[in-house]
Amino acid sequence: IVANIEELFSELDKAVETLRTTKQQLDVYRQAVLKEAFENIPMPMHKPLASLCKNIVDCPHSTPKWTSNGKLCLRTTNFRRGYLDLSEKNYVSEETFNTRILRLKPLPGDVLYSREGAILGLACIIPPELEVCMGQRMMLLRPVDELDSRFLMHYLNSPKARELVVKNIGGTASPHINVGDIKNFHIPFVPKLKQIEVISEIESRLSVC
Repeated sequence: IVANIEELFSELDKAVETLRTTKQQLDVYRQAVLKEAFENIPMPMHKPLASLCKNIVDCPHSTPKWTSNGKLCLRTTNFRRGYLDLSEKNYVSEETFNTRILRLKPLPGDVLYSREGAILGLACIIPPELEVCMGQRMMLLRPVDELDSRFLMHYLNSPKARELVVKNIGGTASPHINVGDIKNFHIPFVPKLKQIEVISEIESRLSVC
């Protein structure tokens, strides 16, 4: 029995290592796809992020008072490259929720960006029909109508944007980027049809992941 158990644990360890290796390979593939999608857009077609957004709002600088149920409040632990992982939900009271949306109420289609901590520099989009408020260490970007949210999100998750993050990163114990520096990120800005073409190519290839 002991021999069988040890054999099963050995197989389990191998399976875990295979999954870890596969995840790393997919991360490399994802970054290669994003790099290729944006590398041929010339610099004259880049504009400061501040000029391409209707609103750029930082999160409230306070820790939410969490509750067991109520209104959904996002944490950066929900952030993944390109989507929100809501397998673990965090709630606040309606009063706290209303306080945290005073600057701007997040809407479906808004881009969220993590600007501090271990997952610094991740962008995702609020999906349809989701009512949320922001926790800490994040900011909200609402693009102008001429800029597709998905195009902006994919660029912010690309190696090109990562270079901007590394250039502007501050702090050691808690790495972060200042909102002012993010507003000055230069983002590729091409006609809407070209944006849709780029998005389609990215998402068809990332569907493999």
